[in-house]
Amino acid sequence: MRAKVSYFLIALLASAGCANGLKRIAPPGIVKYEDRAKGEPVSPEIEARIETHNRERAGGFPTLGEQPGRAPDGIAAPERAAMEASLLQARDELNEAISNDRRLADAERLESLEESRDALGSAVLKDDAAARRERGLPARRAPDAPQNADER
Repeated sequence: MRAKVSYFLIALLASAGCANGLKRIAPPGIVKYEDRAKGEPVSPEIEARIETHNRERAGGFPTLGEQPGRAPDGIAAPERAAMEASLLQARDELNEAISNDRRLADAERLESLEESRDALGSAVLKDDAAARRERGLPARRAPDAPQNADER
């Protein structure tokens, strides 16, 4: 909402004949180009940038008469064969790495998570007991074991 108000104020200043007020708000590049159009002196840096831009003619449509009439020369056959061989070797290495990664992932899926969970749980309980002893806190009461499989 504030942006709309500020745009409106800028437009109002410009339309009310307060063009000098717009110079304070507008970016310096715009003001310099306007000054050049009026014949006022321009900073040498801006002048150099304008001339460089005009020489390069960046963007716009190409002049078709300046375009090459034939396709550029291709890559020599031995160089192309060497590039192809290196790319094929890189592809084979990547495919081998992918197959190894998939094999490891399949092996991980076959492992039992319950064993890892129980081992990690017992390690956490041992660390907790050691930390409580170091701090002089009483031992934590062991949680009640479930009586049957339904309580798990």
